[in-house]
Amino acid sequence: MIQIYPSGNQHIIVEFISRGTAPDNTKFELPICTIFTIENGLITKDFTYYDNLD
Repeated sequence: MIQIYPSGNQHIIVEFISRGTAPDNTKFELPICTIFTIENGLITKDFTYYDNLD
């Protein structure tokens, strides 16, 4: 996890990096940004953005 940003009362933005190994055994890193909508203490929506062209 890189950073967590509160955004008002209903949203939390999370930046993180997903790491893994592809089927051909090459390793990769994928930067991801997710925006969670919180209602009554529960996550009700999840918008995830990433750029896998690098």
